[in-house]
Amino acid sequence: MDHLTTLQLLELGSNKIRELKNISKLKNLKQLWIGRNKISKIQGLEGLPLEKLSIQDNKLTSMIGINSLTTLQEMYLSENGITKIEGLEKLSNLRILDLSNNMIESLSGLESSTKLEELWV
Repeated sequence: MDHLTTLQLLELGSNKIRELKNISKLKNLKQLWIGRNKISKIQGLEGLPLEKLSIQDNKLTSMIGINSLTTLQEMYLSENGITKIEGLEKLSNLRILDLSNNMIESLSGLESSTKLEELWV
């Protein structure tokens, strides 16, 4: 993927992907759609200027790893196994957060999300 330097949107849904590799080289990537895979950790996205991230219907149990995605405006994490809202402290531009169909027990962790316009739990 090294040669895709101008790529801004990448859709990798329904591909049985277990982990993200070489995505961090896409320095202009603004949207990443990786729903319906087998991803269990948010990793390999550090330094990307992502504005929209969708990791719906995967194997996530935690939000650890999103704190470095400071440019995110929309994040879709529905239909995983997430139990706790965490890692949002540095996501000051986040407007839309979808955590529906997870196992969230509390809304704590949203205190710093002052620009949030839509929340699905």
